[in-house]
Parts: sequence; structure tokens; C-alpha cells
Amino acid sequence: MTISTGGWSGALLSEFTGRGFSGSKLSEFSSAIGAGSASSVIGASFTTVDVGSVVGPGAGVGTGILTLVATRLRDALVSSFTSRFGSAGDKLLDTAEAVADTFVSQLGAVTLSSTHTPVAVGVGTLVVGSIGVVASSWDSAMKSLGDGAGFIGDKWPDVTEIIAEECVSELLGFGSGSVVISGTPVPGVPGAGVGSGTLS
Repeated sequence: MTISTGGWSGALLSEFTGRGFSGSKLSEFSSAIGAGSASSVIGASFTTVDVGSVVGPGAGVGTGILTLVATRLRDALVSSFTSRFGSAGDKLLDTAEAVADTFVSQLGAVTLSSTHTPVAVGVGTLVVGSIGVVASSWDSAMKSLGDGAGFIGDKWPDVTEIIAEECVSELLGFGSGSVVISGTPVPGVPGAGVGSGTLS
């Protein structure tokens, strides 16, 4: 399964409405955060450490950024928003939970595609901390979509910055996963190697 900007936005909107959120800008807010996040993750690079049979190359496929903990991101968001704004509104926890639950779910469905040398058949394990997403780019993607939807509040840039920074450090920074490597090993003896790939 792959992720998409529309799917991520829709999932976030469902999380918000399920927690009783409403308002004329809720759909646009969900779209800015969801689509901006998806576009920042799709195509991001990662590296793996591999074991199996050599000599390759091999191609790897897997599903999901794993080892993600929604409560870790939720707590980090609450802490950062409270620190930045000086107080916690009555909807802050629900907002943080909606974002965290959606992001963990969406990243759990992402497709991992990779190439490997010299392992031709085996398993590649995604290196924790290797996912190449930059917080500033993630921030810009969300902010730009919100700007286009008419979000002109002076706190909007703070919202996108906090979400991007905490997602990169407290979510993707702990993410791992695995791919199954397939190919034709020659001569087919045990070995190890490295791989690289992208998310989609």
C-alpha cells in the first residue's frame, strides 16, 4: 500500500471529526497538515543494513515505518505548543492525539522500495535515523498549503514549525522497518551489505 496526499488529509480530518472538532476551516486545516506531510514523506530516502546471500544486486520491497509510538509524538507536541504559546487550550491534547495517531497510521502503510549490493536474496533492516526528511522542508510544505487556503493568523507559522520539528525528531527519528530482498545470487553464499531506497 502507498500513501497519498488525499489519503493522509482525509485520515486526519476523520481523526479530528471523531474527536468532536468542527468549523468552516477544519477541512482546509486537515488538508494543509495532511497533504503537506504526505508530500514531505513521499520520495524520502532511507538506508538499510542487509543479510542474506550474495552476490547481487537485489531489489527490496517492504511495508511500513515501524517502531513508531503515537504517545511519544503526542506528548512532544503538547509540550512544544505549551512552551511556545504559554498555555494549553482545552483542545490541545485532542489535536496532538489526532495528528500523532494519523501520522503513525499513515507511516505504517508506506511502501519501502530499495536496491541492495551485494546481497541478492535476504532481508534489509532500515537504519534508525536514516530517513531523509528535513523539518524545514516539511514545515514549508504545510505552511504553503495553509497560506493558499487563507490562513493568515500570526500563529500559523508556529503551528507548522512545531509539527514538522517534532515529527522529524520524535517520530521519524525512531522509525525502522524491513524489506525483503529478491534477486539471483551468484554464486549464492552467505553475506552482508547495505541498501538504499525511497518511501512511497
